[in-house]
Amino acid sequence: PVKKKWYEKFKWFFSSDGFLVIAGRDATQNEIILKRHAEPHDLVFHADIPGAAFVVVKTQGMDVPDETKKEAAEFAAAHCKAWNKGLGTVDVFSVKREQVSKSPPSGEYLPKGSFMIYGEREWYRDLELKLAIGVKVDRENNTARVLSGPVMAMRRNSDYFVTIKPGFKKSLELARTVKNKILVRASPEDKFIIEKIPLDEFQIVIPAGMGDVAEYV
Repeated sequence: PVKKKWYEKFKWFFSSDGFLVIAGRDATQNEIILKRHAEPHDLVFHADIPGAAFVVVKTQGMDVPDETKKEAAEFAAAHCKAWNKGLGTVDVFSVKREQVSKSPPSGEYLPKGSFMIYGEREWYRDLELKLAIGVKVDRENNTARVLSGPVMAMRRNSDYFVTIKPGFKKSLELARTVKNKILVRASPEDKFIIEKIPLDEFQIVIPAGMGDVAEYV
């Protein structure tokens, strides 16, 4: 089997500009990402709602284009409690890693996965909650992998994708729908490879274990 990359234990995607973006699956992973993997020059995104993933853009010290920032903000919007609640939009802010601290104000306690944010925030208002689930086919090795991320990133990095939104279809049913929609579009040779992907690989990328198909692009 192919050795997994270090970031694959988190939620992740590559932006349409080629930047790696990672997010915590839970409070423990939020802590790990911010303490071990986020460097001072990296950008941190978080939805303006309790119970949200910390999303980190690995900048390698480079300037981050607006398109990547927008994609990271959209990823943060999809991975927060607003999805569970079936909300349509949410606000997201971004800061530099150095503005995020584990030191609470005097006399207060920060639970696991919580951090203090200091200084100016850059805001992304009324972001629509949506996520693209894509498939990238490796025709040489007859394998395919499931990817997820913002629509623009999936348009660039996957061969086929379906967009989902908050909703109340359970993950197994939604995974089946997404896979079937992708199979309908796939070429005959790709179809043979995609059919072998287990449904749980689609399920694992569905936020909060539920949702619905938005539109098919």
